[in-house]
Amino acid sequence: MNPQFQITGKLNAFDQLAVARKLSPALPVLQAMVAKENVDKDFQLLLVVGLGMISDESSEFIINKCISLVTTEVNGQITKIMVNGALMYQNLTMKDLLEVTAKVIQDNLGDFLTTALPK
Repeated sequence: MNPQFQITGKLNAFDQLAVARKLSPALPVLQAMVAKENVDKDFQLLLVVGLGMISDESSEFIINKCISLVTTEVNGQITKIMVNGALMYQNLTMKDLLEVTAKVIQDNLGDFLTTALPK
């Protein structure tokens, strides 16, 4: 993950459930994302494929939930990259958003998905 971004929180249980439900059509992709042998891999392409399997509304919900947990340091101050649903930094790239989203999904749903999904 880009070192300028830090995940500073966890999804609460209800948000974890909501994200998992919205991601459910993309379970095969999720299974690859959380597999122990893939934990250090870059998941941006897999995440694009997974998000393509669900509605735009669900994709936006998932990304917004995930990036709401992310901060960055600017001029020595730690700030959230999203406040009240608006991105605070227009220089964020799709790669940045996908990287952060994948990391939050792995951190918050990884244990559940590795036990819930068939091997």
